[in-house]
Amino acid sequence: MYENCLTNIIFLRISSVFVIEAKNHVGKIVGTADDVEWKQYKTDQAGNTKIKLLANPIKQANWHTINIDRLLRLDDFHVTVSGLLVFTNPKATLEIGPSKLTILDNCKAVNQYILNYKPQQKLDKSHINKIVRA
Repeated sequence: MYENCLTNIIFLRISSVFVIEAKNHVGKIVGTADDVEWKQYKTDQAGNTKIKLLANPIKQANWHTINIDRLLRLDDFHVTVSGLLVFTNPKATLEIGPSKLTILDNCKAVNQYILNYKPQQKLDKSHINKIVRA
């Protein structure tokens, strides 16, 4: 059920468990939440633009978030699991349609999002320690 699930970052904070899908793509990235594949437009030194198809990172991030949530619930941890998609490369320009998933375009934005996140419930240190050991 959970094979082939590679998550970039799992971050625990008193406010939530954050599942972060990080992408380091360059060029223009175009896609929507419903697309199976996104397009990456990269221009080489000669000025030629090449198009590469990418697996939809929103679908990847949602998949990882759902699986981490399920795994925690199997161990009787009922906590908020929040998915984030972050594009880390400043040489990327994003043309992404609306999404329920939070999409950020730099690492500082991730820090600010997590610091300002308002959870439905907070985790205490004993819960965090149990999750880490699970």
